[in-house]
Amino acid sequence: MLIISLLDLGIPTGAQRFMGFSYGRNDHAKLSEYFYTDILFMFATSLLTGLFFILLGLASINILSLDSLSLIFLDILIIFGMGGGWSTLGQSFCNTVVKTEYVALSQLSSSLLRLVVSLHWCLLDASSSE
Repeated sequence: MLIISLLDLGIPTGAQRFMGFSYGRNDHAKLSEYFYTDILFMFATSLLTGLFFILLGLASINILSLDSLSLIFLDILIIFGMGGGWSTLGQSFCNTVVKTEYVALSQLSSSLLRLVVSLHWCLLDASSSE
């Protein structure tokens, strides 16, 4: 995850601003351009980084306490975007086209509900131990 978070370079967060601006102006061509350019850039950085680490793995160089086979497996995951970098770009796109006030309200209600349930279980556990 350390490597993946360094690879995305903050692109999903920055792209969300520009995609939101384009979406607000109904400029779907520009929205598409931002999305696909970011996908292409993230794919290129993942591919190059993955190939670099595969070469290190094939040369039997240990990095981050990983043996060669584990390093090659990690790199294959990086190349195919399994580390989370690409999904955050998709999440940024969804946040762009969704009404954010509903997202904020749902997160607030979810947090409050979790708090109520956890307090309820703590009180039940405390009363049963007495």
